[in-house]
Amino acid sequence: TKFYYQIIKVDKKYFHGNFQFRFQNFARLSGPYDTWNLDYVYLNQGRSLNETISFPDRTITAPLTSIFKEYSSVPLLHMIENPKSFITSPFLSLHNLEYIPNSTIIGEDVQTINYTSNSSIYYYQNGTLKKSLFQPLDKIIRVEPLLPREFRVVQIKTPPSLDDLSPSYDSAIVQLKLWINTSDNILPGTIDPKTGEPLAGDYDIKYSPIDFRVSDTVRSKYVLKDYYAYDDSTAEYGASLITPGDRIAYQFETLTELPGSITHINFYFPDFGDGTSQIMQLQILSDLTDKPSSILYSENITIATRSQQNIFWHRKLSSIVGVAKQFYITLKQTTTNRISIGLDINTDSGAKIFVNSNGVWTKNVEIKGSLMIRPVFIAKYDPVNGLTESQEIAHQAYPNPSAGVFFIPSSSEHIHIYDMTGRLVEHEESIEGDQKRIELKSPITGIYILKSFNQEEVYTQKIMVQQ
Repeated sequence: TKFYYQIIKVDKKYFHGNFQFRFQNFARLSGPYDTWNLDYVYLNQGRSLNETISFPDRTITAPLTSIFKEYSSVPLLHMIENPKSFITSPFLSLHNLEYIPNSTIIGEDVQTINYTSNSSIYYYQNGTLKKSLFQPLDKIIRVEPLLPREFRVVQIKTPPSLDDLSPSYDSAIVQLKLWINTSDNILPGTIDPKTGEPLAGDYDIKYSPIDFRVSDTVRSKYVLKDYYAYDDSTAEYGASLITPGDRIAYQFETLTELPGSITHINFYFPDFGDGTSQIMQLQILSDLTDKPSSILYSENITIATRSQQNIFWHRKLSSIVGVAKQFYITLKQTTTNRISIGLDINTDSGAKIFVNSNGVWTKNVEIKGSLMIRPVFIAKYDPVNGLTESQEIAHQAYPNPSAGVFFIPSSSEHIHIYDMTGRLVEHEESIEGDQKRIELKSPITGIYILKSFNQEEVYTQKIMVQQ
């Protein structure tokens, strides 16, 4: 992440009309471990090998951070409960590339900066654009001047508003545009024709026709659909478990206090040269205690092919999984062949990653970035009748599996629970908030049938108990 200035002399024998140049590096083919990033390639005459490299340019150096706090994308139906509590102002990364040693003019290489921003929001219903909204946000917000070669991160003043969200929408896209207002194309002493005052230009004619303003604008897109994502959809690296038996867990926390229902999990498994079919154990856990009651879902998944570049594999779960506020998606290595997961290093959710190689879960301290794993939630909605998934889903119990204690919506008036022989199972009920707590009196590991009655409707669901 650190850039170094280098000057390379071009011999005069190359001074002809067909002159070209390229940069080439030699690296391992097993992964992006020897990647060089090149920026600001500047070619000109009248330079020397010992000159101080400086550009009269102030620029944006990174995409805006997310407006959804730690997530880059969130389910629309989760956000809609209280958008204002989950929207935050993103951060802007700035850099002053100018440095003039031994300058006789105080502050000559100090750069003044202000910015302007706006947003465009597109709402979709049944996959069709339903409504678009343009929002002017910040106009000419001044930032404290940047010192020579200073990097600075500042939080912008006004985030987009999502007050127009409707549960009838199935998705929304927020496009945020921000640009810094500079004089990076104006020669010193240029007079403003409107005011008659000199403009604060510092452009040097030797850079003509370069326009340093090309790096003064940033556009960022944020998606509200049906999944949570820490990553920005682009992988720079891959992360993998090392030996059979190793496990990795990825922590998620929903933006809603209500229980959610996971239908799919999206993975990005990049191609690192080994395309053999591999099996990994996938689990969804309520916590990392490794108690049977913490296992909400478990299956072995076969990874037969690797993904095309930055294309996710959509894994449909064999059953819909109910989760509460916090849950974990875990993978377990079962063979000696490694399976790499896409790793985005433009975002960092490394504190949400846990590893287990000796029977004990420990918080990750090595990986900086975000794994490209995304839980997908139920997202269909009927504006008249509410969620249009099956009645079992709308009234499902969570957690499931459980140790014999689970919750269902308090709107369920009568509860019957049967074992697989059809015998009625005794249980106790209590109200906790807007949920009804159900506790089996003598739970035994196995499958039970839950029937809940609401007015004239009956909902049926299988319940798994693990002791």
